[in-house]
Amino acid sequence: MKKSTIALVGIGVGAGLMYVADPAVGRRRRGRLRAVAAHTSKALKTAAEARTHDVENRLSGLTARSRLLFSAAETPIDDVLIGRVRARLGRLVSHPHAIEVHVSKGVVTLSGGVAAAEASRLLSEVAHIRGVVGVEDRLNRLTVGSGEGGIARHGQWTPPARALMSAAGFLLLALASRSTNAQT
Repeated sequence: MKKSTIALVGIGVGAGLMYVADPAVGRRRRGRLRAVAAHTSKALKTAAEARTHDVENRLSGLTARSRLLFSAAETPIDDVLIGRVRARLGRLVSHPHAIEVHVSKGVVTLSGGVAAAEASRLLSEVAHIRGVVGVEDRLNRLTVGSGEGGIARHGQWTPPARALMSAAGFLLLALASRSTNAQT
């Protein structure tokens, strides 16, 4: 190690000792350092517990899926299937509340209004839900201009993206206004 490096380390250690051993405010600084250390320790413990809990849940899910691979497939209760289909609807169609779901012995019946562009994907995805034996299509396909709200989701911006683009537009408008005022 070079002498200059040793000198810098010595200066740093000396400054640190002076910081905590100062007779006037050292007690307050040491207390603050203890509080920061306690907080950091608690935060690390909480994060480790959360990570452990997450890993346990993932392993539990993996174990359950593995058991399903080696066990005979059972048809779940109709209410369970309704819940599975309803949970998936929100990601498949723009207006999930407009679709009625009925299940009888594993056969899912879908009825109500759906955008024509979303219907085939909806039927395909529902058919692949675990426990579904078949899908009966009683959907009323709506066109975009029908006034019934059957608007496809594809191509729409998410709310954060709309907010960001609106803010960018206002910023550009303000900059243009400012440069126009500066030129006059």
